Amino acid sequence: MITHALDLTQITLSLRNYIKTLQIRIPDQLRHDADLVLADIGLDMPTAVRLYLAKIVQTRSIPFSLTASPAPSEPVSAEPVTQEQLDAVGANWEKRKKAKAATTTRKPRPP
Repeated sequence: MITHALDLTQITLSLRNYIKTLQIRIPDQLRHDADLVLADIGLDMPTAVRLYLAKIVQTRSIPFSLTASPAPSEPVSAEPVTQEQLDAVGANWEKRKKAKAATTTRKPRPP
């Protein structure tokens, strides 16, 4: 009988090596809303998280699309003289870029 208790202890210790606890902090309302949706599906939170993590491993990606919203841009006004200088720099930049592209095109090697 004692050997059975030892076997159970060994099994329990063995399982502890394979099962880890994950703690996350989320807002109460998010947890509540998620619990309601998951209950409607028939899942509890730990099962849903395990499914999510398993899908990440299976697909080697996040199982939904992640995109950032466009960065807000505000026009910046410049004095006319400053704008002319910026335009000149931009034009010079484009000229150099085109010149560099023209010189870096590969020429066929002679046989």
